[in-house]
Amino acid sequence: MKKEAKCPIIFFLMFFLTVCFLPSTLSAQNVQDDDCWMPGVCTSEPTDNTGPDDTDNPVPDYTDQPVLDASHSAENYVPGTDLTVTMRIDYTGILGSLGVDIELPEGWVYVQDSVGGDDPPLTSEFNSMADFFWTYIPSDSLEFTYRVRAPEGASGQKRISASVSYSGWLSAEREINLPAISVFAEPEMVLEASHSAGNYMPGTDLTVTMGIQYTGTLLSLGVEVELPEGWVYVQDSVEGDDPPLAGELNFFWIDIPSDPVEFTYRVRVPEEAYGQRQISARVLYYDMSLTESEISVPAMTVFPDVSYATIHGIIRDRKTGVPLNKAAVKARCVKGGCSGQKKVKTDASGYYEFSDLEDGKWKLIVKAEGYTKVKKGVYVEGGVYEKDIVLKRQ
Repeated sequence: MKKEAKCPIIFFLMFFLTVCFLPSTLSAQNVQDDDCWMPGVCTSEPTDNTGPDDTDNPVPDYTDQPVLDASHSAENYVPGTDLTVTMRIDYTGILGSLGVDIELPEGWVYVQDSVGGDDPPLTSEFNSMADFFWTYIPSDSLEFTYRVRAPEGASGQKRISASVSYSGWLSAEREINLPAISVFAEPEMVLEASHSAGNYMPGTDLTVTMGIQYTGTLLSLGVEVELPEGWVYVQDSVEGDDPPLAGELNFFWIDIPSDPVEFTYRVRVPEEAYGQRQISARVLYYDMSLTESEISVPAMTVFPDVSYATIHGIIRDRKTGVPLNKAAVKARCVKGGCSGQKKVKTDASGYYEFSDLEDGKWKLIVKAEGYTKVKKGVYVEGGVYEKDIVLKRQ
């Protein structure tokens, strides 16, 4: 029985010797052949067997403490919406672990699955503390973003704090506290717009000036214009310090100019245009609340650029030549750039007068009790026109 027990004992001794001494043999061989048998742990001086260029690729020292710097930033916030925070980390050395802790203002929450970047971290959320960490650490510098939701009732200045925890491969964990960033409530968006133009000349271009004033931050800005029938926008006619891009009666900016905004554009007036016309516009924009808004600009009335004429004269009895008192005289536009009609009655001397008549052909219609109605045409183009008229008794 005792002899039979020797085999297991001998087998156990052989196994023990193999486990204990074989790694030492391999270690010594690796030290000689490969400098180190485990990264960063060398038991002897490495053998110079790689040639003269080996100094260009030194063996990294995993016991060194990495040097790390970090910063974070954010814009103003809008209550009830998401705020994007940017975090940047730069370091030298070799990191064995890396994590970021965020402390948010009371009532603010981290938005799940909102992390972005080339090498985004994994995330978790614990009340007002959002933790970010990497299982694979990017090399020497990294930048990522995340979003937090500001509550509806948020106001005034708020602070977001952060700390970075890190360690080398064989060095103790360290922590640095970043200076808290202050974020402020976005000013309430207030936007006003106006447009203006001079009088128009048929068949020529009319320049329109558009002005926009606003407070707050705009994410997008555009203008739509509505012209009178037959009027057309003149392509490539937009001018200004920060002119918008233009489509067919649509203007928009890629880079929003600072307040105030002003630009001009031209429209072509048709040859047959006459009388007063209206140009309408509306402004469409997105602000930090990420909702589309629009305001209608009060319609602008433009008038023809014409000189005004005066027609006057005396109404008499055809046979006797006596002036007719209280004869009814009507002037009606029938052709040209004029429009509308006017009415007057003669005075005791039979005198009548029409002033501020637009250029064009006017028809005078005269009636008096007991007399036959008379019609006379007068073409005016500025100036004063005398037109005496006689009536025949019925």
